[in-house]
Amino acid sequence: MAGVQAFGSRGSATPGHCPPTVMGPSDTSALEAQCHNFLVQGLAALTRNSYASGQKKFYDFCSQLSKVNPSGSPCSADERTLCLFAPCLANLDQHTTIKVYRSAVRSLHIEQGFPHPLLNYLRLQWVLCGIMRTQGDASRLRLPVTDNILAVIFKALDLNTPDHCMFWAASNLAYFSLLCSAEFTVHNMASYSPAIHLGLADIAFDSDSSPSCLRIQIKASKTDPFHKGCFVYIGKGELTLQFMIKTCLHL
Repeated sequence: MAGVQAFGSRGSATPGHCPPTVMGPSDTSALEAQCHNFLVQGLAALTRNSYASGQKKFYDFCSQLSKVNPSGSPCSADERTLCLFAPCLANLDQHTTIKVYRSAVRSLHIEQGFPHPLLNYLRLQWVLCGIMRTQGDASRLRLPVTDNILAVIFKALDLNTPDHCMFWAASNLAYFSLLCSAEFTVHNMASYSPAIHLGLADIAFDSDSSPSCLRIQIKASKTDPFHKGCFVYIGKGELTLQFMIKTCLHL
């Protein structure tokens, strides 16, 4: 079946057992290293990447105001500094982006051992609300994918071309499985991870000779930060899904 397996053929790996390690007072440096590692892992990699831009802007802004302490950190920031930082961002960014940057500043304080900087700053909350009221709602309208849109996609493709055939199969898989884009795509091959992203081994049929049901294993998603994973099942339809199954069989 060209690499696509049937239900039940997947082996189950037994997690390795790691015996506990007893550490004494002299192992504080090792504990510090572990603590830092767990602290880094406390945020998802994508969240950390999205925060990086906001934290850099905050560093640069505080440097211009000479609000950086001797250690080189802008923490702990006072309310006036945060209030001035918000309109500085508003000149270039929408309030939705500023909200992400606000979370980035909070994350920076937590990582460096400082208290939450946004809890009791009421003036800052009003400034942020004022930016939102002034800018208005600039959110993009995202239309749902319908049968008609699938038909338009189909007419634009040449299914004799492998890339077009693959795109059509991916479109149908996403449509009938109700998948989010991040659950079946990656930004580039360099960012692909078999432990997270969808692969051929995650697709299986209930029968080799006459498949009637397709099973997809989703290993991670935005609503599944601990990667518990789940299975999505799709029954065979009359037209489009039959083609998708035949396409997967020939990948």
